[in-house]
Amino acid sequence: MTFTSVLTTAGTLIGVFYLLATYPDYVAELREEQEEITHHGQYPLDAAGYKRMVKLDSFIRETLRQMDDFAHPHTNVTKNNVVLSNGTIIRPGEEVYTNFWHLNFDQKVQPDLEDLEKFKAFRFVGREKQSTKCSGDYLPFGLGR
Repeated sequence: MTFTSVLTTAGTLIGVFYLLATYPDYVAELREEQEEITHHGQYPLDAAGYKRMVKLDSFIRETLRQMDDFAHPHTNVTKNNVVLSNGTIIRPGEEVYTNFWHLNFDQKVQPDLEDLEKFKAFRFVGREKQSTKCSGDYLPFGLGR
């Protein structure tokens, strides 16, 4: 894996390693996927290869879904009020936190997922929900609009 050394990315890497250690049965399947894509190390991984690693991508997305300490404050650093679509006003200097528990564990927000309280490494395989694509039900990368 290649991660840049910024706080959220380093935290994600720690989360991935923690869950790999917690659920070692997934290691063999993730390794098998990598070996198939690289033809047992004969070919280096490129961007297209990474995109075909759907099990690893799902594992990372599920890891991020499980992380409840991922909500760093976001400060309005402008000199203007920011008005959200629901009418909430964020004044200059005020901090805002994203409620990740609500986004990741509320069945109303995640109606197409089952057993939200459980870690299921491959729950996103075949669902067109990549770990790097932001959406209304998944905000870690860029925190959405």
